[in-house]
Amino acid sequence: MVRLRMIASAAALGLAAMTSTAGAQDSEMARSGVQFGVMGGVAFPTGDGTDGVSTGYNIAGVLGFNPAMFPFGMRLDAAYTSLPFDTDNTDIGDGDVKIIGAWLNAILKLPASSISPYLLAAPGFANFKADVENVDSESETKFAAQFGGGIMLNLSGLATNLEAKYVTLFTEGERLAYIPITLGIMFGGGGSSTSMGSRK
Repeated sequence: MVRLRMIASAAALGLAAMTSTAGAQDSEMARSGVQFGVMGGVAFPTGDGTDGVSTGYNIAGVLGFNPAMFPFGMRLDAAYTSLPFDTDNTDIGDGDVKIIGAWLNAILKLPASSISPYLLAAPGFANFKADVENVDSESETKFAAQFGGGIMLNLSGLATNLEAKYVTLFTEGERLAYIPITLGIMFGGGGSSTSMGSRK
């Protein structure tokens, strides 16, 4: 009888463990798949190529793929950045530097218990133009790259991310670079807690 109880207890524990594991896998797979979202925030100019401009803004649309059970993912970013001229410290008139670009990111999700951090790196292309009032100027398209990271936050069931990146355009001479810090909202992937940066 004692041996039978021990066998029954062991079987119950094994079944509970299998059920827990299956539930965790189902939850992880529910967070996998295709995600899309929008991001927006401030953009800080940096480097010699941004002399004469001040802090601006950055907005982006993103589309990503987050494979189940793997720490890697991919995300396509399409972003618009505006860096206004610093009219208080330069003789340039009203206007801004407009940057429109696209980047294909490789995402590395980092293990964590309470938050979901991630790193990203991406090559891309960006078109930029110095838009000055009453002055005709031409736009240029250059190879670009971005590096950064962020954390995923679940706010009242809504998947959001806080992200910071270093973005550089490979222009001739002085390099144009800036640092966008953005807050985003992600959708899709089989659940409201889905995000390209999440891994729980």
